[in-house]
Amino acid sequence: MNIDNLKRSIILNLSDMRYVKRHLLSLVFESKCTHAHEERFLKYIFRLAHFVEFFEYLIAYAMLSGGRRLDPALIGRSPRVQGLYPLFAEWIERYFVNGEATRPPVNETQGMAFVSMMLDGAEAHLLSVRALAEAEKVSTARAMIDRLFQTQGDAWILSSNFVSNIGHFVYGATLLELQGRGRLTRQTMRVLTGTSRNTFMLQAFQPHLLAEMPAGVQYAEMISARKRHRMADGRWATMSELVSEAATAWATVRPFAGVDPETQSRGDAALAELGVPPDAPIVTLHVREAGYNDNIAEAMSLRDARIADYRDAIAALVGTGIQVVRLGDRSMTRAESQDGLIDYPFTDAKSDWMDIYLAARCRFHIGTSSGMSFVPLMFGRPVLFTNWITLAHIVCSPSVVTVPKLLLDQQGGLVPLAEYCGRHGHILERSDAALHGLSFQDNTSEDLVDAVQLMDRHIDPATGRLSAPAGMFGGQQAVFAASPLKTRPQIPPGFWRRHYAGR
Repeated sequence: MNIDNLKRSIILNLSDMRYVKRHLLSLVFESKCTHAHEERFLKYIFRLAHFVEFFEYLIAYAMLSGGRRLDPALIGRSPRVQGLYPLFAEWIERYFVNGEATRPPVNETQGMAFVSMMLDGAEAHLLSVRALAEAEKVSTARAMIDRLFQTQGDAWILSSNFVSNIGHFVYGATLLELQGRGRLTRQTMRVLTGTSRNTFMLQAFQPHLLAEMPAGVQYAEMISARKRHRMADGRWATMSELVSEAATAWATVRPFAGVDPETQSRGDAALAELGVPPDAPIVTLHVREAGYNDNIAEAMSLRDARIADYRDAIAALVGTGIQVVRLGDRSMTRAESQDGLIDYPFTDAKSDWMDIYLAARCRFHIGTSSGMSFVPLMFGRPVLFTNWITLAHIVCSPSVVTVPKLLLDQQGGLVPLAEYCGRHGHILERSDAALHGLSFQDNTSEDLVDAVQLMDRHIDPATGRLSAPAGMFGGQQAVFAASPLKTRPQIPPGFWRRHYAGR
């Protein structure tokens, strides 16, 4: 280890503390530091950690170091950390190091919320430093622990996070859909109400809402893309696998929700004022940017893309008589004026209810890995995901086509897809890629035009469903199915030929 290079790296990335801490943790994991340096690294990691984060890193360090205990000086002066440390250090050692099946030292709702956040963070840190076996242990453990607490009551309660941000509604709808189909627990499922960024969408959940936690129930399900859920057939499935199954049902059987006649009429009138007749086909578009949630803007910046890159794809659709309606909010970069494109966030029509009307009304949706781009799935609409990065969380459904960003190595060369799936498929945050000298290349104009034309050609005019020819995605799906991810996404053949075929 070159300590001067390490110092330089830390200085250059001081704005991303998660990257710095994970970098130091990776050096401990890879045994690339002396004992003296390790002590300094641990001091930096733990003394600067907030309450929950302290215990996230405690689990990761215990597993990576084979169960070494922290020097008491590293625990800091926080009364909360000092009070919980002895209990949780013992439990972590017994459960994650020695393999003893012991329950975490909590027995109430707030304690389980703390454990859920702690385990979710620990798994993310381990995946980021490529401690894949250790991350698998945490994933298995958290699924079993959550399942144990969940089944103690008569009801399965989802936390208010499931109705907070627009994309979280899809997670809530997924669990409700699959529970109703007998695919998950038989317990009654309810959602705690809370502050929501789209109160109109909340109406679709009205039959399932609770004002407060029922007496005697101690567990509330927390939002997590990584966590596994126990299926009725005994297997464990991640949220992306559950969304894939729910999206298939919504596209082929019935949607989770619909738009009432009054909203339909209001939406048609609002579109007419924007120059779109009620019977005209529209395609919605949402390109994620940093402005919507400043708290995670830097960490999640890999999911962002540029609206300007979609100009040729928009023109290709407009040339067939389709109007494109760009979704989002006023924090976004204004789209350059273009025939057939409505930059809806900057119109007077922008509203919560209109967002949902458009998501339900579109012929299909084009989007990035953002919450709004999942909403059309709830209404049975096909979705083209573009500039996708996290292969482990890819949605695999007949109604979904995905164009990933290209993953590049330190020399700027294309990382083979088998390696991308095998070692880097869990990349979600900027630090996950930066730690390993990786970067991403956004979809080209050619990639996007090819993909939107594929979608447009294969929307069945009678049903509105995506109906691609059998075997169109077979070669790509075979590579994914043979990887550790075991997924089967639908990736456009043109994109595959240009970037991965023959490699």
